[in-house]
Amino acid sequence: MSREGPTYRGRRLQRYAVVEALYRHELVGASVEEVVQEVLERNRHPEERRELTHALVEGWRQVGNAADDLLQRHVQHWSMDRIRPLEKAILRTAIVEFLETDTPVPVVINEAVELAKDLVGEEAASFINGVLDAVARELQHSP
Repeated sequence: MSREGPTYRGRRLQRYAVVEALYRHELVGASVEEVVQEVLERNRHPEERRELTHALVEGWRQVGNAADDLLQRHVQHWSMDRIRPLEKAILRTAIVEFLETDTPVPVVINEAVELAKDLVGEEAASFINGVLDAVARELQHSP
């Protein structure tokens, strides 16, 4: 992931900030909150328009373990250690968005797939699409 990252705006920028934060947290233990703040400030995203970012960061604090449990159930024959950190960050961000916001499922999946295409590549995008589709189906059938 480049230091500057791709040029995003609006809600995609907010998702990207959380993805970068979870990625850097996994690799070097960086503070999720500090990385999110850095990315949004670097991109001049106004504080009053950061509601999704705040929901995802707070959601990660509250349901991060549940998100990882869901993820683990749907990465067939893989351990969490085998998933590349950037792909894992994209998946975690999307799963938290499923659990903690009212964003429509197709939008969450599409945004995650587009981030994967930009940041990792087409193969990762297909993997992420398949995992998130399975997670979404499970969540739709749970009470």
